[in-house]
Amino acid sequence: MGNYLITGGSGFVGSHFVGRLIEAGHRVHVIDVRSEDPHTKTHPKAIYHNADITDTAVIDLIDEIQPDYVYHLATAFSSPTNNHDVKDIVEVNVLGTINVLEGAVKANVKRFVFTSTGAVYGQPAYIGMDENHPLCPVTPYGMTKRSAEEFVQLYNRLYDLPYTILRLATVYGMRQLTFSDGDLIADLIQKYMHHSPVTLKGDGQYSRDFIYIEDVLDVLEICISRGSNAVFNIGSGHGTLLNELINLLNATFEMHVEPNFVPNDHTQVKDSYFDISHALAQLDWSPRFDLADGILETVHYYRRTLRM
Repeated sequence: MGNYLITGGSGFVGSHFVGRLIEAGHRVHVIDVRSEDPHTKTHPKAIYHNADITDTAVIDLIDEIQPDYVYHLATAFSSPTNNHDVKDIVEVNVLGTINVLEGAVKANVKRFVFTSTGAVYGQPAYIGMDENHPLCPVTPYGMTKRSAEEFVQLYNRLYDLPYTILRLATVYGMRQLTFSDGDLIADLIQKYMHHSPVTLKGDGQYSRDFIYIEDVLDVLEICISRGSNAVFNIGSGHGTLLNELINLLNATFEMHVEPNFVPNDHTQVKDSYFDISHALAQLDWSPRFDLADGILETVHYYRRTLRM
């Protein structure tokens, strides 16, 4: 049985991962500022610490916990429609990450797993981006995650802290909130269920890489024993056009929705999907859920939850 620490363990990905670890019999600590939303709450069997990673007190807290493994999932999002102050984003994603790294070094953890994002790449220089693609973020979120990655690697060089960095594609699935970055599918499902108008940027002919939550949990578990001191793209390995996504939702809900398309802004990436061959080869991992199955599972969840 391992002793795990999950920052952001009350959030979307974090709460799912905490549940899986507890089901496997592990001892799990969560550092988070508790959410009151019923979709993202702390597992009742987790050891919850109401703490902010931007507070340096978290360094000693991690040392007290003495985790074997630290999964740093806590993050602050930004997007053109989500006007977080850039300073706030930096404090959470960069300075907060440094605090967690300091605590991990002090506690002499066996592995530091950090979830990053495709936003570190910015506008693709080529489609099917591999881990060697240039890093040129176009949002504060992407820039801070790039900086956080570099600090994770720096702490490996300075203190020999073992790490794994996972650059996640657009994660979707049960319990995702509809007001955070990367929530496109959850937002669309809610609109379909409430028969609300659907507005999308562009013309529907740009692609995204979607990955189901269970596939992300699989790779998070694998990182305990594989992928030391390396960076991996985690996605489906192919792009899905937004028009294809709408067609899939139309079929799932057995209705016909015509989106209202509005112009892109300069930060909007037209096409984006990962080359995941490095993860396939080094982590012995591959996605188990295609988009149709993942969306069906997600729709079933929201229908049960909202009783609709």
